[in-house]
Amino acid sequence: MTVFLFELKKIRQNKTFIGACLAMSLVFLGIIYINVWSSQMTGIPGVIPYTKRESIEKNLQIANRYAGEISDEKIEAIVNDYLVLFQENRKNDIQFFDIYSYYVTDAFVPDTTGIYDSEEEIQTDVTITPIAEMGFAETGKPIIIGNFKSWEILFETMSQVFIALALLVILFCSLLFANDTSKNLLPLLLSTRFGRTKMNRSKICVGIFLTVSAFVIVHLLLLFLVGMEFGFSGWDVSIQANFEWQLFDFPLGWNNLQVYSFSLFFHLISLLAVAGVTMFISGLLTSTFSTLAISLGLFFLPQMLTYIFKTGVINQFLYLFPVNTGNVRKLLDLTSQPSQFFFDSVVANLALMLGIMLVVQILLEFSIYERMKKLTLN
Repeated sequence: MTVFLFELKKIRQNKTFIGACLAMSLVFLGIIYINVWSSQMTGIPGVIPYTKRESIEKNLQIANRYAGEISDEKIEAIVNDYLVLFQENRKNDIQFFDIYSYYVTDAFVPDTTGIYDSEEEIQTDVTITPIAEMGFAETGKPIIIGNFKSWEILFETMSQVFIALALLVILFCSLLFANDTSKNLLPLLLSTRFGRTKMNRSKICVGIFLTVSAFVIVHLLLLFLVGMEFGFSGWDVSIQANFEWQLFDFPLGWNNLQVYSFSLFFHLISLLAVAGVTMFISGLLTSTFSTLAISLGLFFLPQMLTYIFKTGVINQFLYLFPVNTGNVRKLLDLTSQPSQFFFDSVVANLALMLGIMLVVQILLEFSIYERMKKLTLN
């Protein structure tokens, strides 16, 4: 524990680490501002006759009004009420965006041109596609509809925060081994009593500890801010009822809370894998800058390669890397498409990705520990 605290103190006092934390804080606030405080739910200040808070409450009220098990009658009521409200708002020149009803109408009405493009009285007898023809997956559970937009905002914000967290993890993990080497401290440290054993274990533990700590702090703050802004209504809404994403054929009967919980776990394992790779590179190189540059390159390379290899086995292999699976919507869509991934089962695909990341993390951390333990300095 003494060696662990010593290594942790070294990282905390590093100016690069302090600067990275400050930069991460600014990036986080920017993501929150764009996705949460200036989202579609808040309306457009100066354009609509509602305040930001009134716009949020009105959107939540409309969505929660229709909450419950899906039915053709309920979808018809949503569409018809939306058409009447849209017509009234147009007559009174009110620019209010009814998010929930808009996406339901967009999903169930095959042709919406007569609704938005006509300057005349809009038609209220539109054709609505029956639920049986929408391609909803049979999950053994009823599809629950209701407020999904605030959860979609949370998922999209999580996806962007994941990239920012990965960059922070890469930065402080690149300091763990290479920083001592670049300052010519390694010969001295390895000659001490615990230099080849406990010191190296402590460095690895510090990397894991900081990764988990940063993840927990950021996501607790994110959950608090989103909860303060929108509340948590719609937690039990089926992910198939996110009419903006339109994942109607997603084969698992997950609701928003279950998707959120799994996404948290998946992102944490992904970040630990990123930490493992970075610590391994840090132990091989003698410069923190080189470690940082190579680690960042390896992190983003699979994403760039997807633009070259758009299909085939190589494309499937590239989606095993964290940078390509940090987006929650993309992850759910990818693993539910048998033609795009390895297995026909979503569970098998997710288990494969998690298993590979865990194995990579453990093997690389064990490898760098053994290398530093047996390192011979000339």
